[in-house]
Amino acid sequence: MLIVLPAMLVIRDHRKYKSMVVPDNDTPKSPLNIWFVTRFYKHPKPMLITALVFTLLIGHFARNISFNFNLLELQARGLESVKYERKLIDESDESSWFAISIADDPQESNKLSAKYKANNLVKKVEDITTFLPLDQDLRIKIIHKMAPGFFELGEEIKKSEKIMGQRKSDLLVLSNQLKVFDAELEKLETKAFSAGRVDAVEELEGFRKKISLLIKNMSNVGNANDRISKFEKEFIADLHKKLIFLISGMTPIPLTLNVLPDTLKNHFISSKGRYAVYAYPKENIWDPSCLSEFVKAIRSIDADVLGTPIEVFESSRLMIRAFLISGILAFIVILVFTYLDFRSIKASLMATMPLALGGIWMVSIMGMLNIPFNLANFFAIPIIIGIGVDSGVHIIHRLKQEKTLDSIGRATGTSVLLTAMTNAVGFGMMMIASHRGIASLGQIMVIGTVCTAVAALVVMPPIAARWMKDEL
Repeated sequence: MLIVLPAMLVIRDHRKYKSMVVPDNDTPKSPLNIWFVTRFYKHPKPMLITALVFTLLIGHFARNISFNFNLLELQARGLESVKYERKLIDESDESSWFAISIADDPQESNKLSAKYKANNLVKKVEDITTFLPLDQDLRIKIIHKMAPGFFELGEEIKKSEKIMGQRKSDLLVLSNQLKVFDAELEKLETKAFSAGRVDAVEELEGFRKKISLLIKNMSNVGNANDRISKFEKEFIADLHKKLIFLISGMTPIPLTLNVLPDTLKNHFISSKGRYAVYAYPKENIWDPSCLSEFVKAIRSIDADVLGTPIEVFESSRLMIRAFLISGILAFIVILVFTYLDFRSIKASLMATMPLALGGIWMVSIMGMLNIPFNLANFFAIPIIIGIGVDSGVHIIHRLKQEKTLDSIGRATGTSVLLTAMTNAVGFGMMMIASHRGIASLGQIMVIGTVCTAVAALVVMPPIAARWMKDEL
């Protein structure tokens, strides 16, 4: 920008202007020309009073500004992973975040586990002994006492299968006997008819109809009985299968670490023989206050505790501390560089005024719109520092060079406005992002850029002209 661009401009314009002095009336007019701002400069007192009143009116909203450490609230709305994370928090004993303590031996692991279980902020504790039942000898004795009852139940199931087959056989025998009885009644009916006993024939005929109806009904019962028998057979078979499974466990052996699966042991025991104890939070650990309390509670038990909660707790605060310190140092360095440039404390302070005033407006508007700082949009601060000071430096340079405020509206002001607009549009595109953290970064960049530009173009020039009167 300092070497190539000027050279390209010389190559383009050397034929039009043999000398590099461009007539004032030949200066191209830009549609973004902000000549109208010079009208504000002609009435500095009303304009400055208006700026002061505006600052005081919105300034109290700055008290609403906060820092949101909750990473879940930075994600896109409706994200499935966030939905199930909240479901896990509300409806389960589990948590995707947990603390880990490292013990040198099983005895120390048991002590840490007992202390965590006694803490009200810990919902669940897991160590290798979680999978080893307590009072194993007593439980084995109880199982041995129960075993004979299961063996007897197996014998009863076998008897039930025999009874089911016998019931079906008895029904078939009865049906056949009724058919034989009906055939004998038919012979008797024929003899009564031959003997002329009409009354006996009628009686026998009526009785045979009842027998036929009984046989028919027994046939229907037999079909239903087949279905019931099939169900009973399948039910008994399934019951017998499960009973065999239970009986196979009637001869237990004590569980030790050696019989546990390797995948489980590797989760709790390291290759160096050290033991891990996992502590799960009771409250919503995504809430910064709950996270702080949880970390404080577990550190009171184990000062060297590890895990995601510790990492997030420490890293977030380190980031904020680093940004604040770097911001303060950057501001000091900026003051030093501007002083080296202007050789004037007044000019240096005026160059940083857009940053200071625009920063106050930005924070106040954020509080008014309920836009908190977070771990994503906090990166806007150093960018806004650079943009705000850049605008102030250009305007102070032009003011010292031209000795008049009219020059700001003709050229420099337009450049500052165009730079601010391109920055606002570029970063403003982030506001359409589904990720709420990125969207909030775009919001802060637009607010900060506009605020510093207005402070640089409207408020700062008349103040600088009056305060630096002896230097102009």
